[in-house]
Amino acid sequence: MHDGLHLRRQGDQVALERDLTAVLILREPDAEIARLMAATFLATVRTGIALWLEGAGEQQLPDLVDRLLSRVRVQGT
Repeated sequence: MHDGLHLRRQGDQVALERDLTAVLILREPDAEIARLMAATFLATVRTGIALWLEGAGEQQLPDLVDRLLSRVRVQGT
């Protein structure tokens, strides 16, 4: 049963990344860059949630995620 839940969660993440990519393509027509942006954003949010939980909510989650996003560097093509 645990494996089924894990697979569903992975499927949800893939769907979310696909949907976010579709929105980003409206602003960034390079599909590879849009997909990378979506994946990076979602990974940053997941990392922020993990750090927030590990810190017992000592920081405000939106502030933590904003700080992490500010640390992501944009690389030119």
